[in-house]
Amino acid sequence: MKAILFDFDGTIADTIPVLTEAVNTTLVLLGYPAHHTVKDFINHGARELIRNAMPAEARGDDEAVDRAFALYETCYRRVYLHTEKPYAGIYEAMAKIRPWARVGILSNKPDEMTQGLARRLFPNGEVDAVVGFEEGKPGKPDPYLPEKIAGLLGVPLSDCLLVGDSDVDVQTAKNAGMAFVGAGWGFAGVKALYAAGADRVAPTPGDLWNEIEKFIK
Repeated sequence: MKAILFDFDGTIADTIPVLTEAVNTTLVLLGYPAHHTVKDFINHGARELIRNAMPAEARGDDEAVDRAFALYETCYRRVYLHTEKPYAGIYEAMAKIRPWARVGILSNKPDEMTQGLARRLFPNGEVDAVVGFEEGKPGKPDPYLPEKIAGLLGVPLSDCLLVGDSDVDVQTAKNAGMAFVGAGWGFAGVKALYAAGADRVAPTPGDLWNEIEKFIK
């Protein structure tokens, strides 16, 4: 593998508190009930996050979803940089990877926020390319975003490995013809990743290099 791509939410960092804050602020402003956590609603992009967080009777109203999504973007933009650090062990894992392969971030988080978080958490050149969701373009598990970041990195998709914590990431790797290692420390957990079809799962960031080096040495 010539490039190792990391999902962001649940793989690089625990973003649930910030996402929950932004979603609940949006819902309350719209007169909807808040949630204890939005963990069960993520991984399909910001628009689907807010749609799924809305009451069931409102989810099918596209105009209502559009209004909620626009408000959510404003709310999230105010707080997203409150995610200040990655999971313990991520910096060390990337340091082990970089002598052997390029490093990228591939997320269904809106591109503006993905780029901003990458600059905040990795200011010293730890990451070579960052790609987030673009409005009007398909997100993961479609191969559009993997193809884009592979082009930025100058490597074929067949030489890319995706590290992710969800069934969406497993399917993204399959759709794009990439190798995959599950982030067992993330939101779904080890068992769920295997159930989704992952062949390899690292239980912690400290275990990640042991799985990745099999592909790049």
